[in-house]
Amino acid sequence: MSKPPDLLLRLLRGAPRQRVCTLFIIGFKFTFFVSIMIYWHVVGEPKEKGQLYNLPAEIPCPTLTPPTPPSHGPTPGNIFFLETSDRTNPNFLFMCSVESAARTHPESHVLVLMKGLPGGNASLPRHLGISLLSCFPNVQMLPLDLRELFRDTPLADWYAAVQGRWEPYLLPVLSDASRIALMWKFGGIYLDTDFIVLKNLRNLTNVLGTQSRYVLNGAFLAFERRHEFMALCMRDFVDHYNGWIWGHQGPQLLTRVFKKWCSIRSLAESRACRGVTTLPPEAFYPIPWQDWKKYFEDINPEELPRLLSATYAVHVWNKKSQGTRFEATSRALLAQLHARYCPTTHEAMKMYL
Repeated sequence: MSKPPDLLLRLLRGAPRQRVCTLFIIGFKFTFFVSIMIYWHVVGEPKEKGQLYNLPAEIPCPTLTPPTPPSHGPTPGNIFFLETSDRTNPNFLFMCSVESAARTHPESHVLVLMKGLPGGNASLPRHLGISLLSCFPNVQMLPLDLRELFRDTPLADWYAAVQGRWEPYLLPVLSDASRIALMWKFGGIYLDTDFIVLKNLRNLTNVLGTQSRYVLNGAFLAFERRHEFMALCMRDFVDHYNGWIWGHQGPQLLTRVFKKWCSIRSLAESRACRGVTTLPPEAFYPIPWQDWKKYFEDINPEELPRLLSATYAVHVWNKKSQGTRFEATSRALLAQLHARYCPTTHEAMKMYL
């Protein structure tokens, strides 16, 4: 039997068409491997260098009326944020997401569930983001126990099985699974950590957003506890699982389930049926992901209300925009959104960016 290097050399010495095919396959596999390594380096690993620990004295905590204390577990109506990696150092966009939700919902509990937080009575890690968010009386940072979250759901066996294997998009897939499990078990509102909330979302129930004419998106979800639509999502998650295709367990899943729920073939056929409503792109995705750079372009402040008049919350497409720098005091759209909807985070940004 030939050794692998000898086999490779023999293939490369073959006919021209065979050589082209071989080189294409090798190039494709190499590119795929490199892209996965870059993804895990950027998304999957916490960065501790230059970490900031405490909220400066120059930035006062906001004055908000604390909501009614929660009972033993999350109660229906909470607002949830998730961090399914081991990160415990929220960046400025994460901080702005939570702050904007806390400010627009002073009567609600905003629960930030982080897999990397220790359980029990352990103190929270020292970091600027956690220090700042702890200022808000309606924000609570809690450890995320995925095994417990998936217990007694169709996702429990899937989670046990996936622990023993490597998949390229495991972190976002875990996030996709966690959000539908949260909505099923507790109900309330779920938001990705790259949203900036502009308005109170309490009037939205059994609602999700349309990303484009072809696909829904689960970056925002608002559902009643134990709604059958979420149960169907969990079953579809397991029955049609494919962790090797980006979005298959997230936006594509929600789109599949909604079409089945409404017995339609195209999203254009129905925006609401059987008690579930999809809102148009301007509600949560006013700028398509292809145009994410517009968040970093200057805009006249007087244009902002008109531009976002039909928008509840702005999705910033962090997967595309992360690492893009901007001046906190500039007229860039994102800078103005921070200044208006998360002013405490914005003050910290002005000091450290």
